[in-house]
Amino acid sequence: MVLIHTLRRHPRTTLRGSLHRFVGAWLGLVITFAVGLGGAGCSPPAGKSAAPQLAPVASEPVKLAPAPQSVPVPEPQPKQTAVPLAFGLAKGELSMDLGQGLTMDFVLIRSGLFMRGAENGATTEYPVHEVKLTQPFFLGRCEVTQAQWLALMGDNPSLYQDPRHPVERVSWEKCQLFLARLGTRQTNWNFTLPTEAQWEFACRAGSLERFTFGAAEEELGQHAWFILNSGKSTHPVGTKKANAWGLYDMHGNVREWCADWFAAYGQAPLKDPKGPGKAVGRVFRGGGWNDHPAQCTASSRDFLYPVGYDDDLGFRVLAVPR
Repeated sequence: MVLIHTLRRHPRTTLRGSLHRFVGAWLGLVITFAVGLGGAGCSPPAGKSAAPQLAPVASEPVKLAPAPQSVPVPEPQPKQTAVPLAFGLAKGELSMDLGQGLTMDFVLIRSGLFMRGAENGATTEYPVHEVKLTQPFFLGRCEVTQAQWLALMGDNPSLYQDPRHPVERVSWEKCQLFLARLGTRQTNWNFTLPTEAQWEFACRAGSLERFTFGAAEEELGQHAWFILNSGKSTHPVGTKKANAWGLYDMHGNVREWCADWFAAYGQAPLKDPKGPGKAVGRVFRGGGWNDHPAQCTASSRDFLYPVGYDDDLGFRVLAVPR
């Protein structure tokens, strides 16, 4: 067994670390994916209203070049997806059946423009710069739960074990294995971690303030599990308020891996940024159950070695049709 040691971070934005254990063998499970439209897999508790739905998005019609009169124009072939893409985009949500009574639910995040970073945050959060995302994507309504991880991977590495809680103690590299298994079982979809630009855009949900709900730290407890209300543990996903786009736990519960290597920001406007080609660590975003409010903002960012893991670090899934 190989032990890999990393440094524990300062309570601000320094390097996090932990022990990495390679699993000797993975148990494959035969999981049937049936994609259909459904409700949120992490619905709010009874008595709370459902998250607001997104407005329909009109797709551009496909323009075919005119064909000679002697040659008939062929009928367009249907996409081989369980739910037609235009239908899913118009609905603004997507639900995938994992079997065993489990679903993984996604929210459509449309393309758009936003200002990334914060001038009054940590040094890694500025300068503030313009980012344009040109492609829509589906993002997990909730963080991946222990039940979902177990259904695909056959084990549960989490310290705070409860099937309703987010999975934690998973490295960036092990997240890639989970995503690959999703892809082999639903071949018409690509599954990845969000880039940190996609993550922050989705977290803000149009907000220009520190949090999706505004600037007041006093309201954070309504939206997130963090150091002042968590009781030093994770909690079931989706039990706090969602943001304006219907996403839960973006400011707390567990921090979330992103696709990018970590790098300092520049001032130039960017389009669909994906980070550097190589660096020391992979980015994680959002707050966790052990974080202070300053670490739970939409712009807060840090990094860890790809083989590292922690008991307040998990992930959520991004999906786009192939």
